[in-house]
Amino acid sequence: MLLIIKKNDLKNNKKYFLKTGADDYFYRNKDKIINFKNELLSKVILNNLNDKIINVLEVGCGDASRLAYLSRKYKKINFFGVDPSAAALKNKKIFLKKATADKLPFKKNFFDVIIYGFCLYLTDNQDLIKIVFEADRVLKKNGIIIILDFYSKKIEYRKFSHKHGHYVRKMDYSKLFSWSPNYKLLSFKKEKYEKKDYTAVISLKKSY
Repeated sequence: MLLIIKKNDLKNNKKYFLKTGADDYFYRNKDKIINFKNELLSKVILNNLNDKIINVLEVGCGDASRLAYLSRKYKKINFFGVDPSAAALKNKKIFLKKATADKLPFKKNFFDVIIYGFCLYLTDNQDLIKIVFEADRVLKKNGIIIILDFYSKKIEYRKFSHKHGHYVRKMDYSKLFSWSPNYKLLSFKKEKYEKKDYTAVISLKKSY
């Protein structure tokens, strides 16, 4: 059931996740097994990787298991991950840092590919512009952005089931970038998630 809330109600998630929420999320999901070979997100990522790509970043990487899978396929690519959970960031074979999407600890024009691994629905409304700015700042010309997240034609707000008083947002996350003439939508693949919910894997290309 759709919950109607004020836009400014989705404003405290970053603080909560940096403090305890991200670690709680990690421990709650750490035993889940993902078959990356059959996962749509991993397939889309691999379709966009090649031997000319140098640096790849996953935002919301969790324990970096997806990055570890990708690194076995492309041993010459440098894989990086950021996540607000310090508990999750234990993979010493991949460069990992505790950070959030609105403040990426990397230099300008550094990445060939940026992946958002099912995390944007948890971000605060006031951080969305910062998130777009940071992605654009660290992404190279002709770089690729790949997003996995909840999909809804209209923006929806729902109660976050794991923390009272917190909310999540479902929307078409391609619109964060596709409004700009500098970003071209490459692919959009929607999947059924559960009940009436859908997710989408989106890829876009930066043209400048």
